[in-house]
Amino acid sequence: MINMTKSACEICTTKQLRELAHMHGDRPILIFVQKAGFELPNGYLSFRLKYDPNNSIYGGIAPDGSVST
Repeated sequence: MINMTKSACEICTTKQLRELAHMHGDRPILIFVQKAGFELPNGYLSFRLKYDPNNSIYGGIAPDGSVST
């Protein structure tokens, strides 16, 4: 499941949506997405991929769809 805040939905680009769909294909339990956060530049989304109760990956997605963790 992908859970996006309203503010993330308002700024999300098509390339960011494609990357989220790609990440979802790896079958995490949950992808939580929010606008910026973690002092990322404007236009970035921050995310948390939760694979099981004890393992998560945090990162950001640039407006061009580039991912950093």
